[in-house]
Amino acid sequence: MAEETQDVTRRGRPWGPIRGESPEVRALAMELRSWVDKAGLSISELAQRLPHGRATIARRLAGTNLASDWDFVVDLLRATTVPESELRARRRAGARQLWERAAHSATLTRLPAEQDPPIAIATRLPAEQDPPSEGQFSSGGGVVISGTVHGGINITAPEPGEALATVQQQLIAAQERVIALMDELIAVQRQNRELADQVERSRALVETLLRSVDEEPSAARLRARIARTLERDALPWPPERT
Repeated sequence: MAEETQDVTRRGRPWGPIRGESPEVRALAMELRSWVDKAGLSISELAQRLPHGRATIARRLAGTNLASDWDFVVDLLRATTVPESELRARRRAGARQLWERAAHSATLTRLPAEQDPPIAIATRLPAEQDPPSEGQFSSGGGVVISGTVHGGINITAPEPGEALATVQQQLIAAQERVIALMDELIAVQRQNRELADQVERSRALVETLLRSVDEEPSAARLRARIARTLERDALPWPPERT
């Protein structure tokens, strides 16, 4: 497929509404749809080029679960651009920034829904209630707990206000821990994407070198050509031995 130089009319049904859960996800979905529009491909044609079914492609291009599927973005990029082209590199860089913002916004959107429900705290007994009788014990005027005291053990229940403050502190600490774990997850995902980029770049370089071998029979000229290719990609030649 030749690199796009002008817009092509896309075949198939018109686009439906974008259902992304955040403005960042919707912006990414719009960018991906523009790739498909410029390539002039329908959903059925994309399904023949991508390792995804028609239903999955339609959902991702509508923003559904797009923030957690970077592989789909890469697959769509390969299906709509020429390998080793400037257009592919430019689109990949822009899409990666959009996807990182979308993934971060999706994480923040899910946090409130994942918190535990509030814990009910008992209230103080009415002031006019009779004082505890034998077989009962009191928490210093607070909650009265029925029961039998064995061996002179005195159990003191916390005040409701103190218990509520403790629960709130625990909830805040748990939420901060969840946010920290999400940040760590995003960092790991970023490292995985960088590794994927390196693998993609290495594969493209190997393809270039193999073409050079096929096109250049002379060993001296072949070595010079490989050196120029590696110099263009900012890699050492000959390789450094460790």
